[in-house]
Amino acid sequence: LRYSQTVGAEDPLSGRAGIWADTLELVSDRPVLGYAFEPYARYSEFDTPHQQYLEILFKTGALGLVMYMWLLLAALGGVRHLKLNCTAKSEPWYFLSALLATLSAAIVGNLSQPNMTYSITGNCLFLMAGLVLNRHGAASLVDSPPEQAAPSATSAPLVVRARSTGLSVERPSGARAAWS
Repeated sequence: LRYSQTVGAEDPLSGRAGIWADTLELVSDRPVLGYAFEPYARYSEFDTPHQQYLEILFKTGALGLVMYMWLLLAALGGVRHLKLNCTAKSEPWYFLSALLATLSAAIVGNLSQPNMTYSITGNCLFLMAGLVLNRHGAASLVDSPPEQAAPSATSAPLVVRARSTGLSVERPSGARAAWS
C-alpha cells in the first residue's frame, strides 16, 4: 500500500525535493563551515532536511561533509578489507558480510532520511564498525603494506577468528607479517 501510494503520488519524494533545494540555498550562505549545530528549524519550517548528507552539509559545511564521507568510506573499505582477509564462509566472514551489507544499506538509506543523526541506527552502526576495525589491532589491516621487491618467506596470511569477546586477528604461531 505504501509503495503504491508513493509511486503513484504526484510527488513521489513527499516534498523532500523542495526541502533539499531550500537546504542547498541555506548552505550557499555558509558553504565551508556550515551553521555549526544551530537547529535546522531556525531557518526552515521543517526540523530536518530529510537527507543525511544535506544534514551534515548544513551543520558542518563542505569541510564536515568531506570528513564524514571519508569516515564512511574508510569504514566501508576497512570492513571490506577485513572480509577479504578472512577465511571464506567462516563465522567472521559472515559477520563481516552482514556488517558490510548493513553499512552499504545505511549509506544508500541516508539519501532519503538522516539515519545517522536522529536514530540509534547511526550510533550502533558506527560503534560496530569501530569495534571491528580496532579489535586486536585489526585497524592496521586497513593500511596497505609498503611495496617490497620480493615477498618474504616468513610472511603468513592473517587469520580472523570470532571469539566470545569479539573478533581477533592473528598470524599462525611463529609467523610474522611481511611488512612488520
